[in-house]
Amino acid sequence: MEYPPWGQSYSDHKFPFKNDTSGSFHRQSLRVNVYCGMKKKLRSRKKFILRFTVIFLLILLSGISVSLFARDGKISMAVLPVENLNKDPQQDYLAGIIGSIIRQDLSLSGMVFLVDRENMEEVLQEQKLQFTGVLDEQSIIETGRMVGAEYILKGGYVFLGDDLFLNLDLIDVETGRSFSFSERGYQENTVHALTEKLMNHLTGQDLSFQSDQGVRTIIAKSQQEPGRVMLFSHLIDARIFVDGTFTSYTTGDATQPVELIMPPGTHTIRTHLSQNFGVVKLPEILFSDWMVEFDLKSGDSLVLEDKTNHFNSIIYNMQQIIRERIELTPGSGNTIRAEHETSFTDRDAVVIPVKLTLSFVETQGEVQQGLALVHLEYNGESQDFSYNCLSGETEEFTVELYKSDLTIELDCTSNYRWDLNYSIWRNDIYQGLHRDEEHQSP
Repeated sequence: MEYPPWGQSYSDHKFPFKNDTSGSFHRQSLRVNVYCGMKKKLRSRKKFILRFTVIFLLILLSGISVSLFARDGKISMAVLPVENLNKDPQQDYLAGIIGSIIRQDLSLSGMVFLVDRENMEEVLQEQKLQFTGVLDEQSIIETGRMVGAEYILKGGYVFLGDDLFLNLDLIDVETGRSFSFSERGYQENTVHALTEKLMNHLTGQDLSFQSDQGVRTIIAKSQQEPGRVMLFSHLIDARIFVDGTFTSYTTGDATQPVELIMPPGTHTIRTHLSQNFGVVKLPEILFSDWMVEFDLKSGDSLVLEDKTNHFNSIIYNMQQIIRERIELTPGSGNTIRAEHETSFTDRDAVVIPVKLTLSFVETQGEVQQGLALVHLEYNGESQDFSYNCLSGETEEFTVELYKSDLTIELDCTSNYRWDLNYSIWRNDIYQGLHRDEEHQSP
């Protein structure tokens, strides 16, 4: 005997017997029909109970999640992946770098609870949404509520060749309000600065995530145009070292630069001619090659000037603290005055103040002569000196001071002009000092 499918009566099914009007058949058909209907209602009730149970559990778990995220007073935040707004796959790698720095900063702040990425992925998959930054605002808010986040953070960047434009959007899940923050640059510190703005908005505190190590670029060198350095140098055949490696020679033509092509980043350039040439580090007076460290951006052109000089020339200029001359016309009755106030720093980094006042006059008497009156305030001590020179003669006087010498030269040989030459020279340094001391590394 062939039975009808579930939910159908025998009257709807092709019955094989000829006698289809018997009372026994109709009673049997009614019983089967009632049984099938009850079976269908039972299945519907089970589905309703199952759905109700799932919804109840979701509500319960949602409440538990919110309470967990809010514990310890931290701000619960879901961070969406950073979006490459250029849509160029070659710059996709930046999304991971930027996102990692932002997450690290938020974690280090100690004020933010980051919603687990796997939870976000699971919710988005249930909602049949892709886990990217490209979500409409309503979907973002609904997703934030489902994972128990107070805020959703989404961001994007535009690659500009040698730097980036970064933007973050902070969405308040409860109110739906959005706040934007932006920075432009190419360093890790650029991303740190962006996170600092975000945290200042959330907490009102000025947190610092930037560091000396954060000056590193986040842009791959393979994607950056090389930079160019134009080095001007008056030296003839001095060796040029780029990042410690010999590269070329200087030409000696100070008007024509040496062109150096190098990748973006931090570099050093050093020139070396001989042990007699270089620069002097003050105040210790250490002798070394000229070297400069610089940061070269992609596609930029940088101009540098070699500061190398002969050490004796540098020392000579350092030795002179004061060196001047005043003139007096004999018979004029004038008094010529001069004042100087300066200082110098010795090799022990001690600053020594110097104040010198001079008066140059002609004295009258049996013999005509020039008189120099000197008042010196030096290293906290005050001294007075007077020196004279007979007409037609010259005189020279020297006073030894602490780490320097005062020299007075009177020249009264001319009938038309008398000269007073005076100077204070350091005596703790001298010509050829670089030959007696070790040539330092820059």
